[in-house]
Amino acid sequence: MNKKTEQRYGMIRRIGIGGFGEVWEVYDRHRETKAAMKRIDLSCPGGREAYETEKRMLAAQTERYFPVLFDSYTEEGDGVIIMEYLEGETLKELVKRQGPLPVETAVRYVRETADMLQFLHSLHPKLLYLDLKPENVFVDGRKRFSIGDLGLMMREGMEFAAIPEEHINDFSAPELTKLIPEPTGTSDQYSLGMLLFY
Repeated sequence: MNKKTEQRYGMIRRIGIGGFGEVWEVYDRHRETKAAMKRIDLSCPGGREAYETEKRMLAAQTERYFPVLFDSYTEEGDGVIIMEYLEGETLKELVKRQGPLPVETAVRYVRETADMLQFLHSLHPKLLYLDLKPENVFVDGRKRFSIGDLGLMMREGMEFAAIPEEHINDFSAPELTKLIPEPTGTSDQYSLGMLLFY
């Protein structure tokens, strides 16, 4: 880590490993609050594109669905993104704790997810999320809805390599295995239907 990271951020714990790197919970000494630090390996195929896409989207977005971007920089071959730490629990944790949700609640969460996808798909160029699953949907105590882990997001039409097998799950559209044509907006719609079923 470079001097900036060491001086400004206190590392607390690693909270996830994504398609191109890892995410840490950190303490931002300047803001005196927790934050999330995402480190993306720029040397892996697609890593630099993922870093630039996520950074631009977070910086430009005015929607309420995504973490607020605090800072971004590069160091030691990694692209670093500092963003809001999402409090609350994931949809996966909520369903595990409560069991199947009431129909009205499930429909509300899926509708908000659909609104988020509509926002991404309306951009020029269109962005595809491609990683919609219960552990990436967050709900906090105030019922604020937000989406985490943007690591697989890509521009529609950009060169696509099959997602590594360890990142394929029951919510992934079949085309993400590179068995059929390139992903499009319908790939996210497939995952949305699976999310409602879940």
